[in-house]
Amino acid sequence: MKRLFWIIPLVFLFCFTFACQKQGKEAAKEPEASVEADVAAIKASFDEWVQLSNAVDLDRIVSIFYTEDSIQMPPNESISKGKDAILLGYQRNRELNDEHWDSCTVKDVRVSGDLAIAWGIDTGTTTPRSGGEAVAFDLKWLTALERQSDGTWKWIYEIWNDNPLPEAPARQKDESAEQELIKLENEWADALVKHDWTFLERILADDYLVTDPEGNVSAKAQEIAFFKSGEFAVTSCAHHEMKVRVYGDTAVVTGHTTTKGTYKGKDFIDNVRWTDTWIKSAGQWQCVAGHSSAIAQK
Repeated sequence: MKRLFWIIPLVFLFCFTFACQKQGKEAAKEPEASVEADVAAIKASFDEWVQLSNAVDLDRIVSIFYTEDSIQMPPNESISKGKDAILLGYQRNRELNDEHWDSCTVKDVRVSGDLAIAWGIDTGTTTPRSGGEAVAFDLKWLTALERQSDGTWKWIYEIWNDNPLPEAPARQKDESAEQELIKLENEWADALVKHDWTFLERILADDYLVTDPEGNVSAKAQEIAFFKSGEFAVTSCAHHEMKVRVYGDTAVVTGHTTTKGTYKGKDFIDNVRWTDTWIKSAGQWQCVAGHSSAIAQK
């Protein structure tokens, strides 16, 4: 009889432990279904983002996907904090580039309570609005999400960078850049005739400086204001003998230009040789410096 005093409690303990383990396993099954639903919802949200992005519905993108204090970390740019800053970044980028997403593949989603992390691969094309051919992009991204009080998921942290694309032969890339820069120089000449100052705003870098044949140095704002004043009116501008030298994301273009027009009401014809220095940033060429010298009349 004495042995029953410790056998019976042991039996009760064993049964209690087994029951708890069974209940724990059954309870563990419930979150699995919930997690699967969360993963599916998060993946679907990235599909919606692509649709809105291709529709350039930037206001809805920021409203639907970001919290008031979201942090966005674009490559080679300042951090954007909050919905207003993120929207401004989207708007500035679309002013410079026409972008189209071909695919957004969510590689993995991991959910832990009200927080989740997702990463994936995006592909598409970017076309500079200033001119030039479409450039393919292939990027990887990582996004941290937080469940909101209404059950939706919003992005609280976002970061991405480029996947390396297959390298084209160096000469092929140089030839493409040469054609693009010659096109930009010709469009620049046309913009002076057509008074297209918006084009100049796009292709001249913010720190652009130009030195004229008299040795005067002007910044971007001064140069554009000079043309806008109407004192110097160009009726024709023709480039000749243009040559392009490409050094990665830097290029030097030289040429000879004949310009006709009026200056303070008087007709003029200018013949100059010039050198422009260009820098490629975010897929777009911008001129950072220019210099011209008058060709002596024979």
